[in-house]
Amino acid sequence: MLCLLPHLFFSIPIFYCEKWAHLVFCVSLPHFRTDPYFMKNHLGSFECKLCLTLHTTEGNYLAHTQGKRHQQNLGRRAAREEQVSGRFALQLG
Repeated sequence: MLCLLPHLFFSIPIFYCEKWAHLVFCVSLPHFRTDPYFMKNHLGSFECKLCLTLHTTEGNYLAHTQGKRHQQNLGRRAAREEQVSGRFALQLG
């Protein structure tokens, strides 16, 4: 059963899998090409370079990107980059 939710999850098609009785996200490749923290390793697993986590499927990686830990790390990274850019501007000025 295919259910498209254009207002959620960046228009990612969602499939319901009766075998495991949970949602499995079918993620399009262009989404991963724009993610700077996504990496597929030589074993076929997926890694988050920001959080240093290993995921077996694309769906697990996508769920991780929506999770608390990843969002906190994104906030920390943004705050650190803002600090560094502020220091750099002070040095130039």
